[in-house]
Amino acid sequence: MACDQPLYALAKNIQWLWLGRYGENLIVVMFGGLHIEIAALRTIGDWLQDSGWVNALSQSNVASAGTADLFLKSSHVTRT
Repeated sequence: MACDQPLYALAKNIQWLWLGRYGENLIVVMFGGLHIEIAALRTIGDWLQDSGWVNALSQSNVASAGTADLFLKSSHVTRT
């Protein structure tokens, strides 16, 4: 089952309370695609932090320094 964070927390609580019926060996609960994408992009942003990524993008006129920094924080990914 894939769900957003509030439902994920509720589903995990249910799994932990009723292991025999809804245990982790019976039902897989995971974050939805948006949360997985944001987590992956933030991890890449952590790797690229202080690597010169922001300077490279701003000097090549691909993006301003502020926008390039926001790319590292994954704030450009939103729900539509």
